[in-house]
Amino acid sequence: MMSAGVNKPWESMTLEEKQAWLFRQRKETLSRFLEHGSISKAQFDKSLHALIENMGVAERQSGSF
Repeated sequence: MMSAGVNKPWESMTLEEKQAWLFRQRKETLSRFLEHGSISKAQFDKSLHALIENMGVAERQSGSF
């Protein structure tokens, strides 16, 4: 599996790189749902907040996501 925007195979990525990639993909999916009206802004905010908490983003450097 190749990650979007990164020319490294999944197997050679560090755990942190994999988590950052997964976070970006999930956030992008939420953004697409919002753009297409599938979810409300309130649901987007709630889901993004839950994603950040569940993936421990606050414990990492904000620049990696």
